[in-house]
Amino acid sequence: MYLDNKISVAVIAHNEESNISECINSIIKQSIEPDEIVVITHNCEDRTEEIVSKFEDKRIKLISYRGEYGTGPARKKAFESVHNELVACIDGDAIASKHWLKYLLLPFIKKNSVNVVSGVSMFKGFYWFFSSINFFFIKTVFYKQK
Repeated sequence: MYLDNKISVAVIAHNEESNISECINSIIKQSIEPDEIVVITHNCEDRTEEIVSKFEDKRIKLISYRGEYGTGPARKKAFESVHNELVACIDGDAIASKHWLKYLLLPFIKKNSVNVVSGVSMFKGFYWFFSSINFFFIKTVFYKQK
């Protein structure tokens, strides 16, 4: 059922100039390629937007968000900006494994009643951790467009 749907990836980034290239490259190199990559830079005061704008991949769309601080408002802006029904969310400091989208998509393929799945990816900090939460969901279930 969902294999025919296009997939969007929403990247939420706040001052991620040291991480955003690695994050985007990990999304570009997925075993199941996303149809759209929307990078929401919220209230960035560093070079994150400049770095994202240098990517030549036509699937990447940069949205500069200036507004309420926090991941919640930035994710809402991302949901308003994506064009596809299936949406995967990831933070700008995360690095997705090569099969990240494939594994997040599996529950949708196996069971038609699934609306959301979550998982983990690596992010760089003082050490490497597996703790960045990701979401993959059906857009209309969680966000009602105006």
